[in-house]
Amino acid sequence: MNVIGGIALCLLGSALCVLLAGYRPEFSMAVVVCIGAIILGSIIKNIAPIMDDMSALISRTGLDSGYFKIALKALGICYITAFAADICRDFGQTALASKAELIGKCAVFLLCVPLLRAIVNIALSFIGEV
Repeated sequence: MNVIGGIALCLLGSALCVLLAGYRPEFSMAVVVCIGAIILGSIIKNIAPIMDDMSALISRTGLDSGYFKIALKALGICYITAFAADICRDFGQTALASKAELIGKCAVFLLCVPLLRAIVNIALSFIGEV
């Protein structure tokens, strides 16, 4: 999906939500979630080959590709968290949106703990502690 197609889908979904809001508001929520899932899936489908190329490029350099994988996972967590929080806000649930963001932040932190451990070990090896 290109940019124009994505924007057109968002505008179409918005118009459909406005039309449904007067008659069947519960369908409006389903439209928002479905359109968002379609767009998120399209983004993932378009980004996946680029990420595979980047991973192959990093592997050829001899660097540890684990760090790149951590960055990709963190990026994925951020996108999914933002998607969930935005949906919560769209339906007036700002407290739940904040909790979704907190969950995402904690997940990214926990994902990065091995990276932080490696950085500390490298720093300690420079000062001769390890």
